[in-house]
Amino acid sequence: MKVPKSKKSPTELIDQQIRRRTFVSFAAFAGLGSLAYGGWWWLRNSPKEPGGITAGAKAPFRKAFNKSELAFRRIFSDGHLAKTYPKSMAAKKVRQNGKIGLTPEMDNESWSLSVQRASGQVLQISLDELKSLPKTDIVFDFKCVEGWDQIQHWG
Repeated sequence: MKVPKSKKSPTELIDQQIRRRTFVSFAAFAGLGSLAYGGWWWLRNSPKEPGGITAGAKAPFRKAFNKSELAFRRIFSDGHLAKTYPKSMAAKKVRQNGKIGLTPEMDNESWSLSVQRASGQVLQISLDELKSLPKTDIVFDFKCVEGWDQIQHWG
């Protein structure tokens, strides 16, 4: 059985293919654009999460944040501790970003730390009570959010 020859010239066949691919491309663009707009509209109109520490975020964003946090908890073990160094490697002059809160006029006798529990009860701890707690020392690489780091001794 003979296949009938196309009555179109090679140029017409190429033009037909170009038109078909152009149509498919624009249809795909329109479909993806519609999906993007629908997703934006859905997020914009989604309910806000209930009141609390992070109130104001949209509920789908909070759900995504929580899922990503769980994924990272599975990947990175809680058993890994920060790398520590010998005390001799600690910086002799500790870098600081400013003097705010480091004024020498502090009254050690009246200073206290207030801790509010979830029940509403407030715990007051004086500086002497705080100093009487057991001390723990660590020498580690302190990484500042401003981009610098320094091996420091903390206690």
